[in-house]
Amino acid sequence: MILVAFLIFLYIFVLNKYFNKQIKMKNNLLKGLVFASVLTLSLGACKKESTTTDGNGNGNGNAIEVPRVAHSVVNKVTGTLCPPCGGWGWDAFEELISTNKGKAYFVGTYSDNFVAKELITQIATDWDKYWGITGYPTFCANFAPQLSRTSSGVNITAEKKLCNDAVSAHFAKSPIANTAFTVTWTEEAGWYKVSVSTNTKFFEATTGTYHLGVYIIEDKVKAGQSGHTPSTNVSHHYVLKQSMDEITNKSFGDVVAEGDIAANKVVSKTYTTYLPLTTVKENISILTMINKKNANKWEFVNAYSDQK
Repeated sequence: MILVAFLIFLYIFVLNKYFNKQIKMKNNLLKGLVFASVLTLSLGACKKESTTTDGNGNGNGNAIEVPRVAHSVVNKVTGTLCPPCGGWGWDAFEELISTNKGKAYFVGTYSDNFVAKELITQIATDWDKYWGITGYPTFCANFAPQLSRTSSGVNITAEKKLCNDAVSAHFAKSPIANTAFTVTWTEEAGWYKVSVSTNTKFFEATTGTYHLGVYIIEDKVKAGQSGHTPSTNVSHHYVLKQSMDEITNKSFGDVVAEGDIAANKVVSKTYTTYLPLTTVKENISILTMINKKNANKWEFVNAYSDQK
């Protein structure tokens, strides 16, 4: 009888230790998850996941259709302390937007230059350096400056025509590749969690190294602008805000495909970042841009956006 009682006591003791250990493990796991979430938010909480498929599949199980259509990107390389940027440059950008809607997407590129003060980003600065910009504003189409300038000044009409012609020529092409995406916004821990799921499709077989950049563009950003009336609290057009890879803020994106690339190859990637709850969602658009890298040169391939 004493032996039976001892065995029962021993069984209960062991069982109690086991459950206490399990509870402690679960509590530690919960603490670890909370800590990881806080750490992720403090670092910008960005991640990318990618899969690749050949053939007609859409990759990663998503059903994002990729249209075979060509769109350009028109950049206004500018600065908020630049009087011409707020004068003829402002009018020219608005005209380019009006003329090329439906054929191009638009980016206000605020680099760290001698007329810079507000809205500066490292991406814009890297692009400015790559383009070799020496005067502001400068308009670029399809990742190339469109210049008609002499020592006597800028031929504004000619530069606008160069941009329009570059956009029209690209729009008439059947592109070798394009990207399409879906965007979801959710509230999480006092932030907007923005997730962008992309499909990049190569319509023809090709070779080379192709990069995909995914960027956040914000319209109607309030800032000063020299040369504009009024000069304060001005609503700026389509300002380059950041890349979806917020931590490293890669200016030219990531490799999306390289080497021998089969026709109908699809690469799927998911990007996630966090924006403040004060963000006006209606003013945010996502821009994807494919560039082919040839040595130290970038060849524009195509762009896609939900820009309004």
